[in-house]
Amino acid sequence: KKRLISLLLAVCMAASVLPVGAFAAAAGETFAYEYEGQTLNYKVTSDSTVEVAKNTGITGTLKIPETVYDGDQNQYTVTAIGNDAFGGNDIRELELPSTLKTIGDNAFSNNYNMKNFKIPEGVTTIGAYAFSGKDISSVIIPDTVVSLGNYSFYNCSKLKTVTLSKNLSSEKSGGYLFYKSKNIEIVNVPENMADPSFVDHFN
Repeated sequence: KKRLISLLLAVCMAASVLPVGAFAAAAGETFAYEYEGQTLNYKVTSDSTVEVAKNTGITGTLKIPETVYDGDQNQYTVTAIGNDAFGGNDIRELELPSTLKTIGDNAFSNNYNMKNFKIPEGVTTIGAYAFSGKDISSVIIPDTVVSLGNYSFYNCSKLKTVTLSKNLSSEKSGGYLFYKSKNIEIVNVPENMADPSFVDHFN
């Protein structure tokens, strides 16, 4: 009996010295985090990762950090921009984290005054309408990207120069990727884009 009591005391003492925030939030939970004066919403996707959730009223420059912390000071890596995360805001300048893997559907759609931005190496998927309705003049899609969603750069009327990932394929990408982006002058199409009609989707 004394041995059992001693064991229970030892367990209680060990639990008492565990750091605050030792247990990460459950997947699907959301929290807000402030970075450089701007507070964004994040959704937990695993014990160590989050995606940027829905945000409204964002104007001017947007810088998304590589890591964020919840209210219990658990650290997470930002690996995704969720569907509709920033659609319909007024973002002018955009800085994306190098940890990013996925950019969801409508992630930055209809931020009409957004200028040129860099899609970081490591991104593999860009969703439908993700960057539609932009004021950009050029875009480089890194070779890590293997999939573009339908209309991903739809109605970018000032877009002139496009460099595509050499690892894109027609099987994994949607149609009309640059539809109504009528001023494109240079398009670098990868050799493995098997669909001969692919280029037709750039006007």
